[in-house]
Amino acid sequence: MRTLFNIFVQINCMKKIVFGILTIALLPLFFSCSSEPDNNDDIETDTTQVIDIKVKANAQNIFNSVPGTNEITKMVQDAGLEYDASLLNDPDKYKTYSTDDYKALNLGVYGTDLSYTSTFEQTQESMLYLKCVNQLCTGLGISGVFDEKTTDRIDANKENRDSLLNIISKSFEQADRFLRENQRAHSSALLVAGGWIEGTYISVKLARLSKSRAITEELIKQKSSLKELIALMEGYPASEDTKYVHDELRALQTPFEELSGKYNALDKKAELDPEMFKDIDDKISIIRKKITQN
Repeated sequence: MRTLFNIFVQINCMKKIVFGILTIALLPLFFSCSSEPDNNDDIETDTTQVIDIKVKANAQNIFNSVPGTNEITKMVQDAGLEYDASLLNDPDKYKTYSTDDYKALNLGVYGTDLSYTSTFEQTQESMLYLKCVNQLCTGLGISGVFDEKTTDRIDANKENRDSLLNIISKSFEQADRFLRENQRAHSSALLVAGGWIEGTYISVKLARLSKSRAITEELIKQKSSLKELIALMEGYPASEDTKYVHDELRALQTPFEELSGKYNALDKKAELDPEMFKDIDDKISIIRKKITQN
């Protein structure tokens, strides 16, 4: 969450909504700034097209770098990783998120956690995180997405990981579409940010634990998606409650660059030192704690 997700947030549930979110991200801002529509139709159209093309290009860069579910699963298996529930956000915390901004951020967080539990075929835990997602969708006024019908479909497909992830994916697409069609693209951006943050948090923990080069390389590729995410977030006036999210994301760029430099300087056969990840781990843990424990 190499996308607006990394190792796990990039699982199919968020993979398919990224392009749509980024495509429309800046357009509401442009239209709200136009004060003379009658005299500037041509200029407005041209500018809108420029913005649209630029955002689509950014989105495409992110979308193209998303590893598939099979690739993610293989990396996890090769690294000998096991399911670790302690990495995930407490499913009881969904009740504490009272503002729309925090509901959107943690919808992204729980979406990543839901994908993580599904990837490891943890059926009982998946149902817990499905409940969190459903409750936050309801709190945001998103109806008919993670409802009883979806729950029944997930329960019926709980033994089929690919089908399960596909259902989750399509449900998140519907949630995103609802937000965008109701002029709430800002909430969509926060959803993506929450998912990316949770995915990065999980990935760093797994990289430190496993010393896996494959996971580390995927993590380093998040430099590009982080840049695109920052651009997306800066397209909106930050609320006082969530302004720190923008600031913390910008601060993450330096440790990503430093990790990349350290990794590239290593001998190809050298074992990875867990301390390589300390700066990213520290910073992503801080922002993750802020958005999940507000």
